Amino acid sequence: MRRLATVVTAAVLGGLAVAAPAAPAAARTACTVHSNLIGAVDQNHGRVLILRQDVDWRRTNPICWQRTLGGGRWGHLTDVKFRRYGSQWDVLVSAGNGNVGIFAYPSGRRIWSATVPNPRQGTRNPHSIELLPNGGVAVADSTGVACGGCGEGRLLYYPKGSRSPKVYRQPSAHGVLYSDGRLWAVGGSTLYQYDIGRGNLTRHGGNLNVGRGRVTGAHDLSPMTGSARHRMWIAGNAVYHYDKYSGRPPTRWSVPASRSCVKAFGTQRDGRIVEAWKNHCTGSNYLSDTVYLFRYDGTHPTALRLPGAGFYKARPVTWSYY
Repeated sequence: MRRLATVVTAAVLGGLAVAAPAAPAAARTACTVHSNLIGAVDQNHGRVLILRQDVDWRRTNPICWQRTLGGGRWGHLTDVKFRRYGSQWDVLVSAGNGNVGIFAYPSGRRIWSATVPNPRQGTRNPHSIELLPNGGVAVADSTGVACGGCGEGRLLYYPKGSRSPKVYRQPSAHGVLYSDGRLWAVGGSTLYQYDIGRGNLTRHGGNLNVGRGRVTGAHDLSPMTGSARHRMWIAGNAVYHYDKYSGRPPTRWSVPASRSCVKAFGTQRDGRIVEAWKNHCTGSNYLSDTVYLFRYDGTHPTALRLPGAGFYKARPVTWSYY
């Protein structure tokens, strides 16, 4: 445990020397003057939020930016990420009712959107989104069936500017993340990497989530911000960290922040951990009005509660991949 904590702590603290890209003058908002912001999707109000983490959310309004998307195909918001693409500052959003999109920050203008096609069987349920360096968009669809009889879960790849995706099987697909030239995807007990082509994805190797103590119920994949080796976090039946260059499967982190029912997990540049978690997440009981903030070592949780909110995922606002 001490050795694992040292490895993870060193990786996180390494992020303190990594400067986040500064917002251009045109993008200055109420968020700009604050560091270590939290992005979240609030299903109860159909909105995407950026919130301050340095105030008591019950006493001081923490919201410094929001984009309300309402219901319909934008209902049941499932993911938000933040990316820099050229001169653009992009907010990526997925919704369980079918829509995925990219919105400009801070204007909120829609840059691109698409409706995930219905599968041959089952019901679509987009769960995660990623913008790739080539301008393409990857989406994890947790319940759609890619082909007859090949199991639930799809990975969708939209080439730049396209609204018609290439579809691949990814069992119980829940999380997607770009890292070191490849797309990574998790779901259930699987972790795969994909080579990125101009118009397609190609799976590279087999399932990397193997061996004793492997992840189950994998729900989120996020960068360990500032890690020189670009380690990743995997949230599922617990929280795991993964070094893709080690040749070893993901390793479970045995700290208070590592628990079941974690919907999203990530590290701020100051080393603190942001976690979206719901106790006893069964059936339709998966939302919470609280986001949790931990020290870099996964201890001493602080509950940030916004009464009336229904958070599904919350993560650090980091505009770069690492």
